[in-house]
Amino acid sequence: MNSYMINQEADILKITISGEFTENVAATLQKKLEGYIDHDIERVVFDFKETTFLASSGLRILFLAKKRIKKGMEVDIVNAGAAVLKILKMSGQTHEFNIID
Repeated sequence: MNSYMINQEADILKITISGEFTENVAATLQKKLEGYIDHDIERVVFDFKETTFLASSGLRILFLAKKRIKKGMEVDIVNAGAAVLKILKMSGQTHEFNIID
């Protein structure tokens, strides 16, 4: 099943994506993330341990988090498998994120 889970601990927002990160997941996640704009969030962590595919719409959400929740906020990508890393590298924007093995 394609889904996500959001947990906030202090000033860190952790988002876990399960299955394929496609338009359906991205659309609902975008609405949720917009609720965190102007909150005291210093870091967003995307956990891709259970992610099997990252579509361009999912990539768009990574940039949305980086640019809209809070200017200068850190975005970490953890547990990204080969399929997710391939898409990130193809975007040419890996320098925008902290990619942690």
